[in-house]
Amino acid sequence: DGSTLPAELYLEFDEWLKETHVESHRDARVLPLHMFAPRRDWPDLASPGGLDAFERAHGGPSRLSDEASRLWKQPNGLHGNDVLVVANHELPMGYHWDVGAAQTVSHLSSLVERWKFERGSYANVSPDGYVRGGQSSAESARRDGVAPRPPAPTLEATPKQRRRHSRQKG
Repeated sequence: DGSTLPAELYLEFDEWLKETHVESHRDARVLPLHMFAPRRDWPDLASPGGLDAFERAHGGPSRLSDEASRLWKQPNGLHGNDVLVVANHELPMGYHWDVGAAQTVSHLSSLVERWKFERGSYANVSPDGYVRGGQSSAESARRDGVAPRPPAPTLEATPKQRRRHSRQKG
């Protein structure tokens, strides 16, 4: 609402940094939610009620299904040297999900790329949203251009802007 001073926000953030906010690499808050569930915000995954609602919609840590019905499975093996930290929790080196195609062709967008999942294909997706095409004998999802950009959000006019606009009209 704009009533919090920046200095107060920094103090709150400093306090937040002193705690760990994710229980394990299987915690739903580790998912790249902007890719997994881009049409819905999940602001309350820390509460039992919020987590229950998420699991009713998408399944539990061992078998997750995103908005396009792609299956996000815990990997059989970890690849890579990246050690990511999410909400002060250090993830296992190379942690990712093996994301398998839905029954129909689907697209998954990271912040920069769009990936096409044909039936039977898969890719590795890291918690930071990095997508790596499949490396096994199975069919890999493939890059399919740049990620689409959502429309710019419409911002509500401030009282000052509304007064200025009404003076210009009248």
